[in-house]
Amino acid sequence: RYSPRNPNSPLYGLIGRNTPARATLALGANWLDIKAASDSSAHTPDAADLDITGDIDIRWHGYMDSWNLASDLMSKYDTTGNQRSWILRAEANGTLTLFWSVTGSSTLREARSLIAIPAWAGEIALRVTLDVDNGAGGCTARFYYSGSLDGTWTQLGPDVVAATTTSIFNSTAQLRLGKAPTSSANWPAQRVYGWELRAGIAGAIRSGARGVNLVQTGSTFTDTQGHVWTLAGDAEVTNRHTIAVGEVAEWPVEWNRKGAPSVLTQVQASGVTRRLGQGQQPVQSPI
Repeated sequence: RYSPRNPNSPLYGLIGRNTPARATLALGANWLDIKAASDSSAHTPDAADLDITGDIDIRWHGYMDSWNLASDLMSKYDTTGNQRSWILRAEANGTLTLFWSVTGSSTLREARSLIAIPAWAGEIALRVTLDVDNGAGGCTARFYYSGSLDGTWTQLGPDVVAATTTSIFNSTAQLRLGKAPTSSANWPAQRVYGWELRAGIAGAIRSGARGVNLVQTGSTFTDTQGHVWTLAGDAEVTNRHTIAVGEVAEWPVEWNRKGAPSVLTQVQASGVTRRLGQGQQPVQSPI
């Protein structure tokens, strides 16, 4: 089976020198794994309970390798037919921004945290609330961070207050995790451990899930409110942690004594620098 030159092997033509190899471990609760690709995301169709036009509370818990790229976290936003509602985005400078449209057009209102996401952030829970009418003739946005969706929320800078009231457009756009359609943001890889979309500040959950609730069936999964989400691109629900990545340079065959197994192929995976260093003459010593 593991002889590269054996035409009867199901792996014939697929293995050989410098075959990529990866070791993984399935451990703990699932997460939504969004890859670093423009089409990698998860989305659920528009529904009446997702059309929040007043006060809104958006919560996201996940991990990114870098918080130095503009990255959409969660959105209900589509430029096609002017169906823009809102986008929650982590900016390249580390701040958190909520964009929203009153009319669905490209004229957006925005609120941005005045303090950046903590520099140590890898896995983190983020939250934004928008009070569309703060009772003083304006609207107020507040940003928070925590260790989990159930943790204690710490406000990320002072309130962001605008002098006029507002509303959120009732669009037909999908609710999406990952990069919004035609968004100008980047698409770094994300691990989404959970999220909540609430109508009203600390109000009823309209869509949400935690890792223990994420179960993939084919190319879909269902959140705790019954919305069916479709995985796009190479996004997946998984709990596999990558332990090591390398390349297999050779496939040596050993014949053992009679019994099972009698033929063994022990391989070794090395980093790419092993291949890059092949054929290079060592530097001669001045001695």
